[in-house]
Formats: sequence, structure tokens, C-alpha cells
Amino acid sequence: MVSDDRLRMNFAVSLPKKSNPYARTDERQALNTNVPGTERRKLAATLICVSSFTAYTSVFPVFGPRITELFSLSAEEFGSLMGMQSLGRILALLMVGPLISWYGVRRISELGFVGFGVGFLLLGVSSSIIMFQSGLTLLGLFIGVSSVAHPAFLFALYPTSKRRIFSIRLVAVAAPTVLLPLVAGAMLHWSEGGGDETFRLVLGVPFLIVGGALVGGGLLMTLQRNPGQESTESQEQELDQQQLAPGRTRLIRLLNTRSILVIVLICLHASADNTVYIFLPMFMKNHFHDLPIEPALAVAGHGLAYLFIRSLLSVLPEGVAQRAILCLSGPIGGLIVMVSIWSGSALYVPVLYTMACFCFAAEFPTLVSELSSRSMTSLGTVLASAYLIAEVAKFGMLKITGRVADQTGDYRVALSFAAAGFIAFGIIAFFTGLGRPENAEHEQSKE
Repeated sequence: MVSDDRLRMNFAVSLPKKSNPYARTDERQALNTNVPGTERRKLAATLICVSSFTAYTSVFPVFGPRITELFSLSAEEFGSLMGMQSLGRILALLMVGPLISWYGVRRISELGFVGFGVGFLLLGVSSSIIMFQSGLTLLGLFIGVSSVAHPAFLFALYPTSKRRIFSIRLVAVAAPTVLLPLVAGAMLHWSEGGGDETFRLVLGVPFLIVGGALVGGGLLMTLQRNPGQESTESQEQELDQQQLAPGRTRLIRLLNTRSILVIVLICLHASADNTVYIFLPMFMKNHFHDLPIEPALAVAGHGLAYLFIRSLLSVLPEGVAQRAILCLSGPIGGLIVMVSIWSGSALYVPVLYTMACFCFAAEFPTLVSELSSRSMTSLGTVLASAYLIAEVAKFGMLKITGRVADQTGDYRVALSFAAAGFIAFGIIAFFTGLGRPENAEHEQSKE
């Protein structure tokens, strides 16, 4: 659920022009958005502020056990329900490039906020499982669109301060994920004993508020647009053959062992992280009668770990402890997760899970850094393909985990299978030599 949108955009701004079919359009947008300093700051502040509202998706794991009761869902059906966001993201990743090429990053950024808000509004008024599924799919669609368009627009506003401006957005989006699960836990506790109608109120009203804020933010950005900032060139509807066709070389770059390896590692991390994050509160509610620490604290611990580790990695020099992170953080974190769920102690689960998150939170950023240090030529193609396949893997892992839990009646087996993905990540990284400086130099010398 927590998304990796920081690194989702890193590839799109780092590619050589010839390997990115949308490079020319993105470059036009960067020039066309050269607005006065005051206007740029207002636009960036609006986008970053409204982006922080999207973090409200972090309440889903906390509300998960109660949602299954409300709609009478099995564990597998709940996994499929949460996986609807992945289906929306898959569609978004397939179409967001051409959309940005045709309409520009600013219009698509505005559309992302409005669409995201409509998804929350639909969830807020959902009275059936079909409406809830539709709302989650719409959320996933515009999460995917926004995760590409919003950073691209910020990069266009501040082309010489990309890392800094995006780090600010990352913190703005990640910080609420520490507090919102705690708020959701308090609201859930308040609704206990009130029946389904009280829970529908607790679940729906915040969705309506957040949805309205997102729609309003998108409209506010539209009102801030001055006619002089739009270039006739950015309004062109025709794209040349280079922009329309991805090129045979992009497909060829995927047909090698290294590219397949990176895709496999990204899928392992994404599916393992998302599955444990979604199902851990379900496990705690079903396995323990007394909970000294609420599941909401475990979800908040995940957000805290990711916020701290990503902030730390953003200030550390490139390449520091890269191989150690790639080979050890996943296995250590995965083993800690397994110990927590098999310990038999309700107290250990949230504490140990938070410790594990501080380990495997470093996996994905370091992997992308390693990939970019070795080869920039195919970076965008490999990452875009990996993100697409990872969404399929996340949906499949959620469904499989739920089915195993239903058949065995024990979430521990299912979550252990998911946590094994972190361990497999480190083992594969170790035996394939990822993170060795001499290998990175050799890859770069070949380009």
C-alpha cells in the first residue's frame, strides 16, 4: 500500500533522450512551466500540500478486519478487494505516458487529484461491495497516474533542484502515514458497540472529507493557471513516430538475464511488503484475544520506518553499504517478521514488525540506485516493466495469502510465505553479485 512513487519517477527524468519516447514532450513541459518564482512556489506548495491527503489510504489495513465483517468477506475475498488498487495501477501505467505526451504534466496532475478525490468520494458513499471495489479501482488508477505526473510537474517547476523538491514531497506524503493509522485505530475503537451503521459513518465521512479536499485541490491548481504559461507547442496533439512507437530496442533490452533479475527482485519486494502490511492487522485480530498493542501501531510503525530510512538514504552518499543493504536487509527483516508471527506473543508482533520494516525499507531504493549506477541506458524500460509486473504480483500474492489463510485457518503460514520474499531478495542479490563496485564500473564502461 505504501507506495514507491519516489523511485517510480526517478527513471523518467534520468534517461537519455533517445531511449525515452516521451523525452521531447517532457522537455517542452519543463520549458513551458518556467513561471515566476512566486507562482512556482505557490504551485509547488499546492501540489505538495494536496498530495499529502493521498496518504489516507494507509487506514485500509487498520479498518481491514472490520471491513471483512461489514461485507461478510473471507480472507481471500478481502485480499482480492485490496488488490483492486493494483488493477487500477496496471491500467494507469499502461496509459500515463501517452496522456502526459498529449496533455502535459500539469493537466494530468490536476486530473490525478480530481480523479483521486472522486475515488474517495465513491468510497465514502459505498453501500455495497461493488461500489467499494469500484472506488478502490479508481483510487489505484489515479494513484498510478499521480505517482508519475506529480513528480514530473515538480521537476518541471524546479529543473535544477529535482532531488530536493521531490524529497519534500516524499516527506509530505509519508509523514501522515505515521499518524493516520493511529487516528483510524481510535475511530475504530470509538465505533465498537455501535453496529454497522456507526462503522459506516466512521469509514465513510473521512473519505468524503479527503475526497472533497482532493477535488478542491485539483480545481485550485486549475484556477492558478495563467494563459501566458501555456505554450502552443504543449497543446499539440500530433506526435511523431519516435514518440508513438516504443521501439524494438526497448523490448530487446528486457530480453537479458540482468533485466529479468531486476524485475524479479522488485516483484519479490513489492508483493512481500504489501501483503504483510495488509494482512498483519487481520492476523493480530484473529490470532490473539487480548492485544496490549493495537494493530494500528504496527501499521504506523511501517510508516515511521519508511519515512526515517528514506530520509536517511536521501542524505547519505551514493553507494554507502550498498551490497550489505541488498544482501542482508531483506533476510534480516524477513526473519524478524517470521519470528514475530510465530512467537505467540501479541506484544512482540507490532514491535518486531516495526524493527523489520527498518531493515527491508532500504531494499527498493538501494536496488534502483544500484541499477542506475550500472546502466542508465535501459533504466526506464526495465523499471516501467518491473512496476507493471509487480502490480500483477501484488494482486496475486494478496489473493493467494487470503486463500491459504482460509484453507488452513492460520494466517501464520500465509504470512510466512509472503515474508520469505524478503529473504529470497537477499539470497538472489548475494549470489548474483549485486552491489559490487567493480561490477558497476564494468557495466558503465560497456555503455
